[in-house]
Amino acid sequence: AVFVSVLEKIESISEIEIVDESRLRVFPDGGMSIIDEVGALLRGTGVRIDELHVERGRLDDVFRQITMES
Repeated sequence: AVFVSVLEKIESISEIEIVDESRLRVFPDGGMSIIDEVGALLRGTGVRIDELHVERGRLDDVFRQITMES
């Protein structure tokens, strides 16, 4: 997707998940706030953004963090 190649330019992104043809989930490194950088980069390239929001922690992320520390 066009979005992915644009977002790969942000170094503080650890993972990009394609949800469907019009939605992505973007995961930051180490809990950093990346919403402003993601929004600015996408707008600067002419990508139309209908919605951009932050999800606060997901259970699988918490599990991954706990098991990787062990």
